[in-house]
Amino acid sequence: NGFSATGNVATINNVQLINSGKYYVLVTNTDGCFLPDSVTINIDPTPVATTAFTSTSICAGDNIQLLANGGITYKWLPSYGLSSDIISNPVASPADTTQYKVIVSNQYSCSDTVFVDINVIEKPKVNAGPDKSIIAGSSAQLSGIVSGQNISYYWSPSVNVSNTQVLQPIVTPASDAEYTLTAESGEGCGTAIDKVNVFVYKDVFIPTAFSPNNDGVN
Repeated sequence: NGFSATGNVATINNVQLINSGKYYVLVTNTDGCFLPDSVTINIDPTPVATTAFTSTSICAGDNIQLLANGGITYKWLPSYGLSSDIISNPVASPADTTQYKVIVSNQYSCSDTVFVDINVIEKPKVNAGPDKSIIAGSSAQLSGIVSGQNISYYWSPSVNVSNTQVLQPIVTPASDAEYTLTAESGEGCGTAIDKVNVFVYKDVFIPTAFSPNNDGVN
């Protein structure tokens, strides 16, 4: 009566499917008494989560279809910007650069996780600045503004422009002129344009025949 025993705890590291089966243990006390026991271990397979891609870029306002494989249920995090967060192939329309995580589970409730990075590229924006007015023979400085990622820009036409590839060139048109500032995305996210007018006025002639204070100057 009162059988008791002490022993070591057995562990299995890096469990593999081949480790499934029935395990036996024989416990012996200091008096030589022993007691056998057994335990059955069922090891379920772990899914291997995969995605069609792990990193990509899209233009702001565009979308892309994600695709995960390896299980029977799927959970995407975060859920914003997705057409659904519980299917394998949702459409993603993130407003900003986002890393999505998908948890893939199998019929044994075992799961694996994989990440997808979506880089959202801002489309080019351009503002050619306010219209300018000058006297013939003088010059004006344009005030262009552009924004976006990996963009190039230029002014056209190039006639009477000090430098077509700076945002604030000096222009010296001989007559009224319209200048166009164009910004192009190096990431394939489109082109933006804006225009500015420079109005050229002739010298103003002020006659001297009339002098309000009789000093001979009008």
